[in-house]
Amino acid sequence: MKAVREVLNFIDGKYCRSASTFELRSPIHGAFTATVHEATQPDVDAAVSAARRALHGPWGAYSASERRDLMRRAASLIKS
Repeated sequence: MKAVREVLNFIDGKYCRSASTFELRSPIHGAFTATVHEATQPDVDAAVSAARRALHGPWGAYSASERRDLMRRAASLIKS
């Protein structure tokens, strides 16, 4: 069995802990698999602000289809 892991929020280029967490369990056998940090309202607000800033930067200069193609390329590199 794999080691239990901790899943953090990723906001504005940084991994962030939260005061509130929950246990993630396997739907197959019910075994505890991870501790997940639950996003709070301030976490969500920070993530939305970061996304808006990103959209007004270089990323937002790309068309939707260009962004799609870049994301697909990144996914393909991760898979290989």
